[in-house]
Amino acid sequence: MREYDLIVIGGGPAGYTAALRAAKLGSSVALIEKDFLGGTCLNRGCVPTKTLLETAAAAELFASAEAFALEVSSTCVVDRKKLIRRKNAVIERLRSGLQAMIQSSGIEIISEIGKLTAQGSVLIEAENSYEIQGKKVIIATGSGEAKPRIKGSQHMIGSSEALELSWIPEEICVIGGGVVGVELATFYRGIGCETHILEALPHVLANVDTEIRTMAQQDLEKKGIQIHTNSFVKEIEKTSHGFVVSYEEGECGQEKEIRTKAVLNAVGRVPNTKGLGLENWDIACDEKGFVKVDKYLRTSSDRVYAAGDVIGRQLLAHTAFEEGRAAAENAIKGDHIVSGNKAVPQCVYTHPEIAAAGMTEQEAVNQGIRVKKGTFQLAANGRSLAKGMDRGMVKVIADDTLGQLLGVQIYGEMASEVIGTAVIAIDGEYTCEEFCQLIIAHPTVTEALKDAVSNCV
Repeated sequence: MREYDLIVIGGGPAGYTAALRAAKLGSSVALIEKDFLGGTCLNRGCVPTKTLLETAAAAELFASAEAFALEVSSTCVVDRKKLIRRKNAVIERLRSGLQAMIQSSGIEIISEIGKLTAQGSVLIEAENSYEIQGKKVIIATGSGEAKPRIKGSQHMIGSSEALELSWIPEEICVIGGGVVGVELATFYRGIGCETHILEALPHVLANVDTEIRTMAQQDLEKKGIQIHTNSFVKEIEKTSHGFVVSYEEGECGQEKEIRTKAVLNAVGRVPNTKGLGLENWDIACDEKGFVKVDKYLRTSSDRVYAAGDVIGRQLLAHTAFEEGRAAAENAIKGDHIVSGNKAVPQCVYTHPEIAAAGMTEQEAVNQGIRVKKGTFQLAANGRSLAKGMDRGMVKVIADDTLGQLLGVQIYGEMASEVIGTAVIAIDGEYTCEEFCQLIIAHPTVTEALKDAVSNCV
């Protein structure tokens, strides 16, 4: 039986980061991934979604060509086959680079299913199955799409299928108004589809700051996305012309329906632990099935650590990168790195974008912190106006006593790029006065962050 210092099960952001870090520390590593390297993020999530959203943004820019003093003589038409090729080319380029990096690090890639056995080994389920042994194991199997308990739910397509673009429906109804649902709705509306969002909560993007969320929802509706909140889906019925989505809306439960050509499931994620053999090693999970870990990312088994979506903390690729690195160092060198940062950036790639880090105003108030708030409208930012984007704002939350930055929320052009500066400031425990001493390049959108902070001083 072949033995390794570390076996990593799962080749997504947490898994391949853990494998690369362990290999750099001089360990022998086996990386088990039954599918493509890169996990959901690279193959069916972050990267393909953003690639498609760039097409939607380009179509929107084309439609506003006159505002940029351009005369366009023809209409903008999406070429589905070319769009698929572009998306796949981006994925393949990143995937091949990742595979080359992993192989050059001396990591053995096992393209099969791995399962924990009662004998304390890892079974590789293949045509000729065999077992391998690891001094330590990291579980990084990620998450999959949750299946809603709705009559007729078998008629729904998942986000993975939606990104394959086997066809472009004239109408689409998105079930779920979280980040995934809103981003996919933005894409489909951007390429000309009639688009509905059905959300059970009172708002879409429920975890986003109230002021930012309100502006974003207004703009989504201006683009033609029809948003139905407080709406509970009851049934999806297949007809000869497509589908009928029946739902109840509002406190009175008014019965309504939407006729559409496609129904997209975007209700959430569940951990990929089925068939993994966790029970064989007495690895504990919470009530939702996510693997339980301590602050060092160690499970209830001393030999096993876990990282990424499978532990259910924040289902974000950049969080998984950090957790994978920390899990590898703790597994190889002993528990000394505590996972998690104070400020984890969260981005929504609508157009304009939404980005946030640290506390929202409401979270700070709920913790009994006396806060002061600074805002700056992007209508007064030179770079935003030059790019034709006068819509948006930067909002900053600071401790009123200490002056320390606690949170930043942005709605506007290139928000996902600007938020990195905010993360550094929040984690670095900058005060507003200290941040205002920084020199920010002009003209940039990041200047608006400094302007917002200065309104807190």
